[in-house]
Amino acid sequence: MGNCFLSYNHKSIVNPERNATKSYVGYCYEVVDGDTIKVVWKPSVFSGRRKDVIRLFHIDCPEKNTVEGQSAMKHTHNLCYKKYVKIIPSGKNEKYGRWLALVQVNGKDLSTLLKQANHVKGVVK
Repeated sequence: MGNCFLSYNHKSIVNPERNATKSYVGYCYEVVDGDTIKVVWKPSVFSGRRKDVIRLFHIDCPEKNTVEGQSAMKHTHNLCYKKYVKIIPSGKNEKYGRWLALVQVNGKDLSTLLKQANHVKGVVK
C-alpha cells in the first residue's frame, strides 16, 4: 500500500513522515463545504485509484447550513469541482481524519482565492 497512508471510509491514517516537501495531484470530485473537498488520486500517485478528504489548511469558512456557508461552498465548487488540484500536505491531520493541506487550482492558492472573495470567517493556526 506504499508508505503514505491507508484510507478507510474517507478518514486517513497518516504516516508521520508525510510533510509539505511533496505535493500530489488529485481530481476534485466533490465539494463538502467551503473549506473541504474530496479528491481521487491519479493512479500514478499511489498504488491504484483512491480517494481522500482534504481540509484547507489555515482557514475556516462558515458552516454550510448558513447563507454565508452556502456562498463559500458555491465559490469553492466553481473554483475546483471536476478539476485537477495540487495538494501540498501540512504533515498533519485534523480531528476528523482529513488531510490538512494547501490546495492549488490552476497554480493559484484556493485559500487565498476564498479570502479575497470574503468567504473566510477566520484563520486557523
